[in-house]
Amino acid sequence: MQAGKTKFHIGDWIVHAFYGVGQIIDQEKMKLTGKAQTFFTVKLKDGKYWLSKEKSQADHIRPIASTKEFSSALEEIEKAPQALSKQYRSRKREILDAVEVGTLLDHARLIRDLNGRKNKKNLNFEEKNWLSKLKKQFVREWSLASGKKKSALRKNLKRALKTSMKNS
Repeated sequence: MQAGKTKFHIGDWIVHAFYGVGQIIDQEKMKLTGKAQTFFTVKLKDGKYWLSKEKSQADHIRPIASTKEFSSALEEIEKAPQALSKQYRSRKREILDAVEVGTLLDHARLIRDLNGRKNKKNLNFEEKNWLSKLKKQFVREWSLASGKKKSALRKNLKRALKTSMKNS
């Protein structure tokens, strides 16, 4: 991609690894550290943030996934969960690395693996929050991609997680 070009435009739905699913609703120039820059205004379900147009090509920001990608993600979720590290710090790093990568498959695997851990051991507060956040983001993005109701998709995700536990 050429410098100054962007893959996103006003009206596009995007996924930010930490903020989640949002829609680009505006583009505006603002001064930051004395330099005029162009920012996208991204509206989230419960707020908004500004994304530097210059940084919109970062790996942790992507367009919403296709329904085909969600089919692959569900297949991944249905597999047996992989054990996360037993050491707290290593496990936390594994979780943050998977979140930062930001791909749908990485998030699907993390949902599966955190759910698997939850069924064998108690999750700590932070892990519970990540699992909840990732599941909500997954369902919201899936709903936007497919046009289906979130309630039906939550049931499909729950079914896939049950299958995963049977496969463990």
